[in-house]
Amino acid sequence: MGIQSTIELLASNAQSLDDFNAIRVIVERTLTLLEKLIHERENPINEKLLQALEEGAVVVVKDSFWVSPLTSHLEKSCDFPLRVIQFKRLLDEEISHKMVYLGSPFYFSSRYRSEPDTRFLLDPKSALNHFILYPFGKSPDVDGLIDSSAISRSVRYSLPFGSMPEMEMEALRSEWEVISASAEPSNSETEIMEMARFVGLANGHHMWMSARPDSRCRVVVVSSEGVLELESRQTSELHEGELIVERIGRSSPILIDSVADGLGALRLRASQSHWKDALKQRIEETGNLKAVQRSLSNEYGVDVQNLRHWVYDPRSIAPNSKSDFLGTCRYLGLIDSAESLWTDLQAIRKLHLKAGGVILARLRSAVLALSGDDLVKSGGMSSIHIEDCGALGVFRVEYVEETAVLIPISMIDVVAKNDEAL
Repeated sequence: MGIQSTIELLASNAQSLDDFNAIRVIVERTLTLLEKLIHERENPINEKLLQALEEGAVVVVKDSFWVSPLTSHLEKSCDFPLRVIQFKRLLDEEISHKMVYLGSPFYFSSRYRSEPDTRFLLDPKSALNHFILYPFGKSPDVDGLIDSSAISRSVRYSLPFGSMPEMEMEALRSEWEVISASAEPSNSETEIMEMARFVGLANGHHMWMSARPDSRCRVVVVSSEGVLELESRQTSELHEGELIVERIGRSSPILIDSVADGLGALRLRASQSHWKDALKQRIEETGNLKAVQRSLSNEYGVDVQNLRHWVYDPRSIAPNSKSDFLGTCRYLGLIDSAESLWTDLQAIRKLHLKAGGVILARLRSAVLALSGDDLVKSGGMSSIHIEDCGALGVFRVEYVEETAVLIPISMIDVVAKNDEAL
């Protein structure tokens, strides 16, 4: 039912890749798995589908790619007329005697970064509706095939449709909205504000996740070998039901700083503090930030667009431009030590870049040691402890706010308890 044609397509495409290409290696592993799967046993989805069909039935799939191959397959297997349509075509569909959906109601109603669309359930196009749920009831004995009874559920949670009353769902959503509305923009000149999205987490937790285009989150997924793995993903691509790894509590150190310090940045922090403190002191002496901006821009030719970040953003190390840094040092009376300071700050920057890879490697090792069963039983939150990384947790995402708002950076990318915000 489409598997053989998929194998042929993958095999053909793999030939165009170099022998040692990483993608080709993964594709060839997948092909081996599919070949074993085909010869291991009959496809149970095909069996259930054929049992559910009758003359005039309409088969509904979510991915339009499968409409044509599934139609061809069923025409060979059935001696009565039937049709295969994409889910989006239901709106234009006439009332039929029977509809068979390949997937669960949750699967069909879910929409990327949008509320679930349940209109097809509230106003069905048929009196008889069959849902054939994935995956296998009992997994075939094939090496590399994911056990659907444990790992797959630990990676993507979903509530069976109708298991939670609509009133309870609304109450839960309202609670998230109340918590997200409690965050207020700061009028302080020293507080850096940044765009972030509210994310509701399991076990009474929440966070504000950075919405910058370059911001990323760490999501627990299943690797091609069928084990838990960590995937770095843009925060805009995070979905409800997924598992993420995040810092717990505002007192926990910023990951990149903590790991970079362990790699050697700690001995250089004095230089970073020295020039930042001198800039803060000059702003206090002058009376306001704008006066310092005017002096730096008019008298020293410094691009002051990011001056507030240089001073008040703990993630900022120094200006990217050496000429801006030297001009600021002249203004602060630090020109004699400017070259030495710049050398130390550039070393910190390089250690931060190195720390990014170290963090991902350490987190991946920790996730690899996790049990899918333990994550399922944890209630949506599991604590993990990693060298130089402070308190971390694996959390199930229960709510993602679509709209980003301005939030103080001290509140961004750190998990807090709901009762702290209410």
